Amino acid sequence: MREIIALTKISLINGFNLHGLSFKNLKQIKQIWKPIIFIFVIAALIPAYLLYLNFLETVNVSFIKLNQSGYFIALSYNVISLLIFIFGLTYIMAYFYFSRETEIFLPLPVKQRNIVISKFIVILVYEYIIDFIFLIPVFLINGINTGANVAYYIMSLISLLIIPIAPLALSAIVMMLIMKYTNIGGKKDLIRVISMFLSLFIILGIQIIIQKQFTNIDVGQEDFFLKLLTDNKMLINKLGYTNPLAKWLGTSLMLENVGSVINFIIFILANILFFGLFVFTGEKVYLGGIIGGNEVISKKKQLTKNEFDKKVSKINKPYMSIFKTDWTILIKTPIYLLNCVSTVILIPFILIIMPIIVGDFSSSLGALKELYEPNIQYINYGIAGVLMLFGAMNPTAVTTFSREGRYLWLSRIIPVSPKDQIIGRSLSPLILQALLVIILLVGINFIVPIEVSTIIIGGGLGLAGSVPIILSGILIDIQKPKLKWTNPQRAVKQNLNVLVAMAVGLLITLILGLVTYFMFNSNLNYIIIAVVNLIIITVLSIILYRILLTRIEKRFVEIED
Repeated sequence: MREIIALTKISLINGFNLHGLSFKNLKQIKQIWKPIIFIFVIAALIPAYLLYLNFLETVNVSFIKLNQSGYFIALSYNVISLLIFIFGLTYIMAYFYFSRETEIFLPLPVKQRNIVISKFIVILVYEYIIDFIFLIPVFLINGINTGANVAYYIMSLISLLIIPIAPLALSAIVMMLIMKYTNIGGKKDLIRVISMFLSLFIILGIQIIIQKQFTNIDVGQEDFFLKLLTDNKMLINKLGYTNPLAKWLGTSLMLENVGSVINFIIFILANILFFGLFVFTGEKVYLGGIIGGNEVISKKKQLTKNEFDKKVSKINKPYMSIFKTDWTILIKTPIYLLNCVSTVILIPFILIIMPIIVGDFSSSLGALKELYEPNIQYINYGIAGVLMLFGAMNPTAVTTFSREGRYLWLSRIIPVSPKDQIIGRSLSPLILQALLVIILLVGINFIVPIEVSTIIIGGGLGLAGSVPIILSGILIDIQKPKLKWTNPQRAVKQNLNVLVAMAVGLLITLILGLVTYFMFNSNLNYIIIAVVNLIIITVLSIILYRILLTRIEKRFVEIED
């Protein structure tokens, strides 16, 4: 137990960078920006959080009126557990396999089981932060609206501590098996990423198929609502076919009888069982997934004289060399690939594969087409705004310097102008954004045939609008790059620059949205509105580009590794 506590303490101090945290440091001019930026980011997210609270209140009241108050808790658990599982895959990969702490811990005279448990606890602490932010309002709103007693709040508090365990343990088991049995050959990183996404898609697909099978309503509409109002566990029981844990938690917090307590005990025991399976799997396969994980297999091929001369004499433009380096780091590092490129993979799955799995959705196509055709002008600009928001949430641009870590000094000393640095580092996020535009439009067209104007306005303006967002991200990162990290996950997931860039991107999108709204209200021509938006985007891009030219040149001199 002492080994677990010691290892966890070290990981938490390093993970949250607590060793450099002191009031004395905060008083320094160079450190005072951190709490200021943190407060700014929190303030920028407050409106979105208030909307979230309002949404929870509306949904909860609706379920209470339908006599299905317990389903509100069960459904919330089902959603949050799925999110914990999805994001847990990247956290497990980062902290179990790509953290420099692992290289330090493994040679120590400690049990492999204790290393596995300590790392799990560290990730669990991170999950608690998200867990508390999104689930505390769920329990509070439901408790207030149902007039719950003290026992409800005590059980809710215990549930908050237990909820992340099962989905996180499941994601850890899946990832450890993937890392163990794909630890072969020179393409193992690519194989692992593909295997992870396949596992994710298979699990989501199975859940959707099972849920569709057991939630089909074979009774008349009147009978359905009658049963809904008379059986307060109807929806929970249906959800229980796909996620028994959600059913046990939801029914336990209804506090109707002794069965509620029994279900709560079963929920706790199920989470303990998942944790036990995780520990057992970790003892058996964890070490095998690490050994050889950092080996590099090179393919030796003897070049002819002509091939050698051609390669030596080949000259790349400076910005292309920067782009190739940035792109290589992005693609060949699984953590960066998962965090920066995953949206391009997940969106076609959501838009195309999911409707196929769910079944016949032809009845919805007529309604969507009727909504699309009369409102095509508004929808086009709405698509452009959504694309810009996706660009703001993508951390590729805002971590371009941070991803290089301690090797950034190489970029600082090479004879490449700030102009080429900007162009080269903008290409990777711009390519990903372009792929996203294409995939999103193809996905929408798969559901509802779109007009050419949607491609030009929605796709074109969405891609153009991402340029100032990308440039602002690069500007934020060069101002304060995160270069000291022990695993690549921290350069992306634990980088405050990402949150700042999201807030700035949201602000840019909001400004353009308001301008567009006022122009529509002024009855301006559709084409004029697009031209005005494009002019604003161009002017903003030029301003940010000019600022970047001077900031990169200055910061490359000032940055201390």
